[in-house]
This record gives sequence, structure tokens and C-alpha cells, in this order.
Amino acid sequence: MEDAEIIASADVHKMILDNFGELHKMNKLNGIEKIKKIHLISEPFTQENDILTPTFKIKRNIARNVYKEKIDEIYKAGL
Repeated sequence: MEDAEIIASADVHKMILDNFGELHKMNKLNGIEKIKKIHLISEPFTQENDILTPTFKIKRNIARNVYKEKIDEIYKAGL
């Protein structure tokens, strides 16, 4: 399987969300703290693509702008 196929696989998404679900239960998180939807990407966050600082902190405003379209799509789809 290629990266693109893995990233697009519904089974992979389900497996990841199931693992998060187990962590939610173990840590007794509230509903608002639970991860309900994910979007996988093949390109890592790096300094070269300007999403990480030199101290490896995420530049949230830049990441939000880069993935704005996908974020909006997730919120529009609802849960």
C-alpha cells in the first residue's frame, strides 16, 4: 500500500480513532476533549515548510492557514 492509499483508508482512520477512544476512556475525558474526526497528511511538519519554529514548536497561525480548507470541510461535515 502506498502512503496516499494508507492516508485515504477508512480502516486506518477507524483504527486511529478507536485508539484515541481507548485513551479517552482511560483518561476519563469530557465529550468536548474527545477527538471525533481526523485528517491525515503525508508531509510532516518541518522548519522547511514553515510550520515549525527552530525550536520545533508549531506555528499555529501558519498551520491553520495551510489547512484552513480541510478544517472548514471537517466542521461543515459535522460529527
